[in-house]
Amino acid sequence: MKDLQQFIKESPSSYQTAWSIIDHLEASGFKNLDEKKPWKLKPGNGYYVLRNKSSVIAFRSGTGSISQSGFMIAGAHTDSPSLKLKTEGGSWKNGSARVSTETYGSPIVSSWLDRELSIAGVVNIKRKGLWLRELFNYEKPIAVVPNLAIHINREVNKGFEYNKQNHLQVILGIGKSDKDPLKSLISDYSGVKINDLGEMDLFLYDSAPGSFLGDEYLVSPRIDNLAMCHSVLSALLSSKPSDSTQVAVFYDNEEIGSLTFQGANSSFLSEILERISLLEDEH
Repeated sequence: MKDLQQFIKESPSSYQTAWSIIDHLEASGFKNLDEKKPWKLKPGNGYYVLRNKSSVIAFRSGTGSISQSGFMIAGAHTDSPSLKLKTEGGSWKNGSARVSTETYGSPIVSSWLDRELSIAGVVNIKRKGLWLRELFNYEKPIAVVPNLAIHINREVNKGFEYNKQNHLQVILGIGKSDKDPLKSLISDYSGVKINDLGEMDLFLYDSAPGSFLGDEYLVSPRIDNLAMCHSVLSALLSSKPSDSTQVAVFYDNEEIGSLTFQGANSSFLSEILERISLLEDEH
């Protein structure tokens, strides 16, 4: 359970989840494969493919033929219900920096209010003339979506329905006035100018780590679906080579329908399985 707790802490967004999975894979001897380059596979060895920095397919080549032993496949998804930052149009109002959000997937909206939130995801940054797609994780509390005080909202305990457009603006604790507070925060943290920031995909997350109730329950955000990612990854890493090729699939964007280049409705898995099969036929 403590391994799961640590895995969740390392994985505030689908991007960090993918790289946490890769860290564990590489520590166990798995090698990276590039979809755009030729592959050479050895029976019993482990490999992985990363797509869009947020989806991973890992596999251990079988010692038997695929036509006879086939594939053993388990899957999970790297994303979780959350609030996604609208990275354009931040503002200052009444002395505070505000940024709008949108729901990603189907979060329980009320559970996101009055929490110490941080920001994670991916940011395109220009460094030395080159555009790089970098992981971003602020790590410490920097934001809150506040409830109104009870004397302002008397209906809050009577089944109050939060309006996703009006009630989910996040307040950033950046302490200085800037016409674009979110980009100012990211540029300061990343050590670049605002003009060197490009496209971003950023999410809020609860900065409080998971904790245990007694020795039985783990209370943590993002258990959907990081518990499954952890289980599938642990199963693959603890398995010994077998006749069948063992495959672990970690898709992104399940929470929004999987209809992306790196989602479960893409050709990612079928392309990888086909390529493994064709390589066997060549030998």
